Amino acid sequence: MSCFIIDKIEYVKAAGLLYGVTEQDEDMLHSRFLANIRENFMDAYKKNVQSVNERYNENTKPEEEEYDEMFEVYRVLGHEIGTNTNATMNMEQFRWSLYHFFGSVLYQIENQQLHMEVSAYFYQVMTNLFYKKIHQSGTWWGEVSVDANA
Repeated sequence: MSCFIIDKIEYVKAAGLLYGVTEQDEDMLHSRFLANIRENFMDAYKKNVQSVNERYNENTKPEEEEYDEMFEVYRVLGHEIGTNTNATMNMEQFRWSLYHFFGSVLYQIENQQLHMEVSAYFYQVMTNLFYKKIHQSGTWWGEVSVDANA
């Protein structure tokens, strides 16, 4: 597999969008989750760098630029998406686009332990983003129920 480091700014943009979507949705708003979005995305970025360094025996340092202005621009866009006032993307498109971005990130992290750590956080994000749809589906909660006689 060939892997590369996804630019830090892409992680910042994704974190900003997620923050903007999350900050206005009471069902997804968990102060700990919200407070750690950016930090967790930066952690995923650093794990991407670490894994690529291991793969190619390199010593690339993570970018130090914080991209605060870019985060804010994308936070506002995320808020628009979450309130359905963005002309170019709705919440459903955002969910699937972020899911696809997560797949691209995980593809770049070959180190199994780092991959599992980032994957666990991404699973938490997707669960939060699909929270309403999951709980409206009438599916299992603490009990597995399939008609064995069908």
